[in-house]
This record gives sequence, C-alpha cells and structure tokens, in this order.
Amino acid sequence: MGNKASLKAKLKAADRRRKRRPEVTAAPSTEITTRSSHSTSSDNKSSTDTVNHDPTDLITSAILKHVNNPQNSAKDAFVITTLRGLLRGSSPSSDEAVELCQQLENIALRDDIDRRKFRSSIENILAIAQQQRTNSVPDAFLQYLTILAN
Repeated sequence: MGNKASLKAKLKAADRRRKRRPEVTAAPSTEITTRSSHSTSSDNKSSTDTVNHDPTDLITSAILKHVNNPQNSAKDAFVITTLRGLLRGSSPSSDEAVELCQQLENIALRDDIDRRKFRSSIENILAIAQQQRTNSVPDAFLQYLTILAN
C-alpha cells in the first residue's frame, strides 16, 4: 500500500506541474513579441520593468499605507493575523482586516505578479515579523517596516 500512495502523490505532483506549464511558457513568448514590436530601447526597458515587480515591496508599501491611515488602529498582531489568514485563504472578521486583506489580494491578482513569488513574499514577511516581535515594544515589526521603507 505504501507504494500505491507514493505513486498517487507523484502523479498528483506531475499533474500540478503540467497545469502550471502553459502559464510559465506563455509569459516569455509574449515578452519576446512585445520586445520585437517596439523600436526603441526605452520602450524595451518599460515593458520588462512592468513584468518584474517585487511583491515584497508592494506588500510592504500596502501594509504601511494601511497602518499610516489615521482611521486604522493597526498593530503588529493585526497585521500578522491578516497575513496568516491570507496564506490560509481564510477571510478576516474585522472590517479593518478585510480592507487590508483586499488590498493585498489586489496585489496578488495583478498580471505582473507571480502567485508563487507573492506567497513566498508573504511567508518571508511573516518570518521577519516573528523575529521582530517583542513584548516590550508592541509595534516593533511595524517600526521595522517603516525604517526599511525610508
């Protein structure tokens, strides 16, 4: 039975890889056609810049924008809980968390953001948040993000 289960797992993994292949192969071919259709080098730079956005920067700026809004009373725990919920796919309960979650999901849905990189960025930000969290300073993670952003 052990062999049957491992074979099933390998087949499922292969199916997942196959499903992802067309998306991965389609992006470079469209980028090549856009590069060949433009005549100047400045156009080439602008077309490749839109493809290579860093999700971590976008996520961090969205968090800081949300936190700096005077109507919101976001703390480290709030941001961490929202990020964890986003990874799990659960919807937050408070209106403030829903707003931040929607902003982050809008980043994930952008055409120039790879879903895997977005998820990896969320995981990395959560790891940093856990390292920065202390009992003596309640908003150490948000202060850390603010310092990095400036």
